[in-house]
Amino acid sequence: MFKGFASLRSLVLDDVEISTKTLLHLLSNSPSLKRFSLISCYAHIDGICCTIIDLFKCLPVIEHLTTCYDVFEWLVLDTVPKELPTLLFHLRYFCFDYMCFMDGYGLAFLLILIKCSPNLQKVKLEIVWEHECDGEWPPIHYFVSVQQKEQPKMKKKRAGKATQLSMDRISTLPQPILEIIISLLPTTKEAARTSILSREWRYKWNKIPKLKFDNFDLKMHVRSTKTNTRCKYFSDVHQVLLLRQGPVHELTIHICEGCDRYELDEIILHLAKNHTIKKLTVYGWDFRAWFKLPISVFLLHHLADLYLCSVNLDHQPIFNGFASLRSLVLHDVRISAKSLLHLLSNCPSLKSFRLTWDDVYIDDIHCTVIELFKCLPVIEHLTTCYDIFKWLILDSVPKALPTSLFHLRYFRFDICFKEGYGLAFLLILIRCSPNLQKINLEIEPGHECDGEYVVVWEDYSDVWLEHLHELEIEYFANSKPEMDFVKFILARSPKLKNVRIRSAVYREDSKMLKTLLEAPRASPVIITVR
Repeated sequence: MFKGFASLRSLVLDDVEISTKTLLHLLSNSPSLKRFSLISCYAHIDGICCTIIDLFKCLPVIEHLTTCYDVFEWLVLDTVPKELPTLLFHLRYFCFDYMCFMDGYGLAFLLILIKCSPNLQKVKLEIVWEHECDGEWPPIHYFVSVQQKEQPKMKKKRAGKATQLSMDRISTLPQPILEIIISLLPTTKEAARTSILSREWRYKWNKIPKLKFDNFDLKMHVRSTKTNTRCKYFSDVHQVLLLRQGPVHELTIHICEGCDRYELDEIILHLAKNHTIKKLTVYGWDFRAWFKLPISVFLLHHLADLYLCSVNLDHQPIFNGFASLRSLVLHDVRISAKSLLHLLSNCPSLKSFRLTWDDVYIDDIHCTVIELFKCLPVIEHLTTCYDIFKWLILDSVPKALPTSLFHLRYFRFDICFKEGYGLAFLLILIRCSPNLQKINLEIEPGHECDGEYVVVWEDYSDVWLEHLHELEIEYFANSKPEMDFVKFILARSPKLKNVRIRSAVYREDSKMLKTLLEAPRASPVIITVR
């Protein structure tokens, strides 16, 4: 029953619970609205559904629009029009967060909006591929058909080439733009399908420097009952590489069950000899079935980004590292501590390192905190988990590292406060990271402090986090070590702006927030508990 805001020019709804009917009423009663943002993965929009037409009728003069994939929780999907009844003449900027190409809804919505926004100047997309696809991916011809005008019926003769090009907007785009568009498709298989669009499109996909062979292609071969087609997947990869008309800079590949490492070895040797690979992503075929990664991977001397998941990297520490490697992710990787230290020490440019999984298997000798961080002299982003203590010596944790981690800006730790090891490691790292800007903690649920709480906070009285801006904690259980740590950060961070805590305890948000608001603070920080 409210009247809205006649003078409202900007509206941001972030994690807001509102019915669809109320939202449309609010927008329709804000006739001057030029900026509208509906964001956050946790947006709650309940009530009746509406169509795209209903939504954009309420935004007649919109210029800047930001939304996310959650819009499809309340936007009717089966009534997506091919075009809107009125053009969005004023729209200049559109941002779509958490867009997923996998089910087609996001792509359809995006292309409809682009088609009806003749004055659009900037499009910004944040793409995620983790959403599961219930059906097949949308065919690429839909991507082009939405972009071009409808072809007039030719009675006697076909339109000339100039006329066809004027009708096909997307084909007239510069080659670099077309390469970006094709590279955004989910897989190389989808990119190859563009070759049937026209003669001009026949070889465009073959020049894209990114190759991605994902587990959807893989499952098609694994399901086959014929043994000789089980590894046809790798034959397809070989064929694509042989047909290449351009360089390959990025490769993503999934390993199928039963395939030999020598098949991947041949692919890597071919890439090392003929291409400059800068990014490599390898997924093992299944959880805890580590695929032995061939040692030829260390021949890719130009690698800047390496992502390994469910593979065995336990080679003898005689290999050379990667002089240009800037980002390394080891997720559920089997490797000895000796080989890991050898790898890290031979990556002098490494700035981002992530070592994760609940039960990382790192066998062989143990090492100390000092030995680990000596191998990371220029690290800026570091992510690890509590399983690091399976191979990191706990009883030799120093009060300070011999050299400070001057470059470290971001630290994420899947921490367990059990027996104080996680907290001790965290405090030592914080003390030796004077330029730390963000800390992100995920507290392991189900672990309780069954030992004595032994951290002596006076030992860290010299800690002063002059550059820390943000602290985020998930699964906060409101235990004494957890609360003491947050209070410690609040009191020693003069530039802290945001503290976001997600509680693991039902209905204790208010109690936690009250306790933290009463604690001494070195800055006017915003504290959020939910």
